[in-house]
Amino acid sequence: MTEAAAPDLASPATANALSLTVFVIGSAILYAGAMVAMKFWGQVSPTLLLLIIAVMVGGGVWLEIGALQTERLAMVYVLILGAECILIAIASALWFGETFSAREILGGGLIVLGTAIAWI
Repeated sequence: MTEAAAPDLASPATANALSLTVFVIGSAILYAGAMVAMKFWGQVSPTLLLLIIAVMVGGGVWLEIGALQTERLAMVYVLILGAECILIAIASALWFGETFSAREILGGGLIVLGTAIAWI
């Protein structure tokens, strides 16, 4: 029996995969953060909120552009959307006390499953 070789962490393929992961997750975090900030409309100064949202969306776009340099558009879109789905569900439950029906959980699960299938 032969041993599997350890992954070459210095290889361009590994570097691309790691950078794609950072770009996708970072972009999803910023886009989801902007959406969470929108929930506070009317409770916080609109000027401050618009600034926060603009910075988050701008940062998300910047990271998404980085992801698009290493992967196809359709793949980047699906990966960011899947990550956002998870992040928004967590934020909704933890910070806003929102609950989900079985149908909503199944729908979110299908998005996450589709993202996982596309990623692999």
